[in-house]
Amino acid sequence: MFFIKNKLFLFLLLIFQVFLIYSFSIKSLTEILSEALDIKYEKVLDTYKFNYYPFFNENHKRSGIFDECFILHINQGIVQGSKGLVFLNDTLIKEMIWAKRIDFLDQPQNIDNSKFILGSVAVIAQFAGDSYCHFMHEALGRLALLEMQNIKYDHVYVSYLKPFVYEMLLLWGVDFDKIIIANQENSIIKADTLILPSLVINNDENFKGAGFHPHPVTSSYVRDKLLNSVLKLDIDTSKFSKKVFISRKDAPLRKIINEDEVFELFKPYGFVRYELSSLTVSEQIMLMHNADMVVGEHGAGLTNILFCKPATLVVELFQELIDSSNWWIANIAQLKYFPINTLNQDDSWAADWKNNIQKMNNAWSCSMIIPLDQIVKMIDSLKTELYL
Repeated sequence: MFFIKNKLFLFLLLIFQVFLIYSFSIKSLTEILSEALDIKYEKVLDTYKFNYYPFFNENHKRSGIFDECFILHINQGIVQGSKGLVFLNDTLIKEMIWAKRIDFLDQPQNIDNSKFILGSVAVIAQFAGDSYCHFMHEALGRLALLEMQNIKYDHVYVSYLKPFVYEMLLLWGVDFDKIIIANQENSIIKADTLILPSLVINNDENFKGAGFHPHPVTSSYVRDKLLNSVLKLDIDTSKFSKKVFISRKDAPLRKIINEDEVFELFKPYGFVRYELSSLTVSEQIMLMHNADMVVGEHGAGLTNILFCKPATLVVELFQELIDSSNWWIANIAQLKYFPINTLNQDDSWAADWKNNIQKMNNAWSCSMIIPLDQIVKMIDSLKTELYL
């Protein structure tokens, strides 16, 4: 009982902090729809139950319920900043708060500084819109909701236009002249009609454990859509090995200091090492789709295992950062997934990372040496598969 009361106290304290820090209110979608006559609501997906096999242990949540997915059509709607926040008379929609993280919000801007856009604008800008993994699963997942409903739009509002963002949108069929780039927190536009697809990450878990868990239905749609587009390009896959070792030499963080020695243990089994930054998005997709086995350290490089064929063997090597994001993708794609805790460390802290933020920050950024005996042990346990 004390625990329940304590949680309630913390929740009320957080709400109190919102009033102190922000100059806007937060209301549920039900409340807003009852007050606003110029907003049209479309339900796309019902609440969705998930129940996957365990990750490392039960410390990481593996079952729960995704929120209902919907689309809002807002007349004379206004969107601001790289997080794609949509305010309605200084009110933010509760269901549109990313992962229900109130601490990630921004103040509403002065609408007198807005730029007017003729026609309809689909908003897919959101938190982490500059991340390869988040953009593919979340931003494109929101476009998937629009396509499921056959909803057309004149423009699409994105957080940033990095090369991978442009290529993914091109594969999706979005013309360059349709793209509106936020880039700055103080950017603000007003549209004839703002089309706001719901977030596809919100569920009753919401980052309680370290891991990125997008909606399985929208991610599956993204997989099929991009893969079908790439297959039409007729990329020569003969240049790709069936056994892929993903390098992190081109990564800014979490490098394997002794990566060369680690790779040498896989090389006799026919693995070829790839730095994915040297490949286009289309080539990365086909590399994974062509593979029978994939080995890599935890990171964005494993995002494209979404495009692997079912039952593909995926081995993810973990150092300090124990994160269940790619385990989730492997569940969606129905892969044979093996997480290897190379340091044999206690990973229970990652299930409560918000109370271990310093450890999380250190784990997120550090590069380390993987003990080679752990790799030898892992290879011995998987020799039947590796020899195939």
